[in-house]
Amino acid sequence: MSEVVVYTQPNCQPCKATLRRFDAAGVVVKELAASDYTGLLKAMGHLQAPVVMTGVKHWSGYRPDLIDEAIEARRNT
Repeated sequence: MSEVVVYTQPNCQPCKATLRRFDAAGVVVKELAASDYTGLLKAMGHLQAPVVMTGVKHWSGYRPDLIDEAIEARRNT
């Protein structure tokens, strides 16, 4: 299973909520500054933080449904 990468912005409440949800489930994530990857993230169509990448799937914004799906996928491997 590939690692979970979360691109965040400073003082971003949706970013913090996303990180907390993964942390509460025991999923270790790699947190990167979105400002260092703006070109890549915009090219992928992401205009808001956080941006979460879980291998082939990626999304932006606080998405508890997709976070839970990613957590469950890791539990089943």
